[in-house]
Amino acid sequence: MRRDFAAEHGGFRHCPGNWPMASDAAGVAPEQVPEFMAFDKAHGVKTEYTPDGRPVFTSAAHRKAYCEAHGLYDRSAGLSDPLPKNRTA
Repeated sequence: MRRDFAAEHGGFRHCPGNWPMASDAAGVAPEQVPEFMAFDKAHGVKTEYTPDGRPVFTSAAHRKAYCEAHGLYDRSAGLSDPLPKNRTA
């Protein structure tokens, strides 16, 4: 028996479905976007925002760096997610 894996599994690109991600939870008021963009740049986490103020994360590492710079964390975090400052892994 022979299988044609290219025919069976072809026709689509593999790309993770999470990125880019626009975050509702980390969003800001639209008039605050310039202030937050300056803050992000100063902290080495250049971030774009949607017109309604949601930050757009390009990867898990970008999300983690952004959240840590802003003091945010993931309440159901794994070790690679943003953690609270007082938590020891």
